Parts: sequence; structure tokens; C-alpha cells
Amino acid sequence: MNNHIPTLLLREWMQHKRGWLIAAFAPPVLFLAMLPFGQVQGLPTEQLELVALVALVVSAAVVYAICLLAALFQLPGLARRDAQDRSIEFWLSLPGRPSESVAATVLAHAWLAPVGGAIVGTAFGLPIAMSVLASKTGLSAAFGVHWVEVISAALPLLLRGLLGTALVTLWLAPLIFVLMAA
Repeated sequence: MNNHIPTLLLREWMQHKRGWLIAAFAPPVLFLAMLPFGQVQGLPTEQLELVALVALVVSAAVVYAICLLAALFQLPGLARRDAQDRSIEFWLSLPGRPSESVAATVLAHAWLAPVGGAIVGTAFGLPIAMSVLASKTGLSAAFGVHWVEVISAALPLLLRGLLGTALVTLWLAPLIFVLMAA
């Protein structure tokens, strides 16, 4: 039996990549742009590695949550988009099953796009942590942090979090399918 899910995932990417990229890149870029004009208050000045670790993980979690919410707002309208643009005749003429189309849509929007957002948030987490520490304690203290230790402590947390996103998606699956069917 032939699996058409990779092709259908590519279709989702081609149709929604602009929105996914905006949802993933806009929050950390806006935060970095606003940070020089704002103030950071309440951060401890000792244990800077822990503060940097928290900033990195929070960056990944916030971007993941924003991408997940954006995807969950899009999913209810996606079940009927093929009927609206009349491409359903083309997709039904393919040898694949309609369940593959639904599975690819849910997989792309409810899991892959938010995971991509978490990866982008992680990549921006290091400059965000450096900027927060530099604005709070000064540039020399920010460069004095052992960044290798911060990254080595963050990797297991982030990998565990990314694996947990599959469970979040499975937990949200009844809600997702009810919203798509409504």
C-alpha cells in the first residue's frame, strides 16, 4: 500500500508556510526589538546560568504555545477548504484515501508547525537570554556566563519537551477533531 502522507504534508507546507513562519519568527524578533526600550525587573543577579537557562526554555515554550494556538484557530476551517476551492475532485482522483488527507492536515497543523515554532524559539532563546542578561547585569556579566553549560543543560529539557508535544497533540486530538467536524 502506498503512503501519500509525505506528499500531503508538502501540500500543507506550500499552502501555509507564510503563516507558520510568521507565527514562529514574529514573537522572538519582536521581543528582541523591544528589549532595548524596555526594562527587566525582578531577575536575580546571582546564578546567571540558571536565569539564562530559564530564558532559553521559556522562549521555546512561548513560541510553541503561540504556534499551537495559531494552528488550533486554523484547523476548524481546514476540513472544508477542499470543497471551497474545488480541488477535492483532484485529491479524490488520487489513489490515496481521504483519511490520509485528514491525517496529514492534523499532523502538519497540530504537531509539526508548533514543533517547528519550538525549534525557532530555541534558536532565538540564546540571543534573548544574552540580551536579557546584558540589559540586567551588563555586557561583561552576560559574556561571563558559561554558555556551554547552559546549552548542555537546556538540550535534555528541550528534547523532553519536544517529545512531550506528541502527547499534547494526542491529548488535544478529541478537541481538534470536534472543532474540525463542527
